[in-house]
Amino acid sequence: FALQAGLNAAVYAAVFAVAATSVTEQYNRIRIDNLTKLYNRNGFDLEVRDQLQEYKRNNNDSFYVLSCDMDKFKQINDTWGHDEGDRALGLVAEVLIKVGKAFHVEAFRYGGDEFVIIVDTSDEMMIAAITSAIKFELDRLEFRPDFKINMSIGTAVYSGEKTIEELLKKADKKLYEAKKNR
Repeated sequence: FALQAGLNAAVYAAVFAVAATSVTEQYNRIRIDNLTKLYNRNGFDLEVRDQLQEYKRNNNDSFYVLSCDMDKFKQINDTWGHDEGDRALGLVAEVLIKVGKAFHVEAFRYGGDEFVIIVDTSDEMMIAAITSAIKFELDRLEFRPDFKINMSIGTAVYSGEKTIEELLKKADKKLYEAKKNR
């Protein structure tokens, strides 16, 4: 009887381990962009929800959103094809992952050639350092000898906006101002 109970427990444990792994894999598929391996828009929505809950709990735990957009991305696709566009996106994602790890922040592929970074601080110096690090790493990229990958970045700090869309609009406005100045 003890042997049977031990076998049943082992079988249940194995089934549970497989199920837990499957659930984790499904959860990651929902949140991770296949091309860039960054969190996707769904992952962004989940993270923002957590940030907003933290803000409501502490009433002063502001955070920054960095809205990032590749410059002249359409030119890459139109000139060299979508495979090169995908390669460029992958290189940018590698930069964002590297900088994210260095600053303990998360980057998200929001859509197309648009990325968002959430920074759990209201420290402007940290935001400037992250932005500088991204630009530095992009300058080091070797994409094509006849094309340099650049990115425009707009920032906005959350300070109690009614919706995250309002915050993103603030960051996007600064992003498009940066694009105009290129």
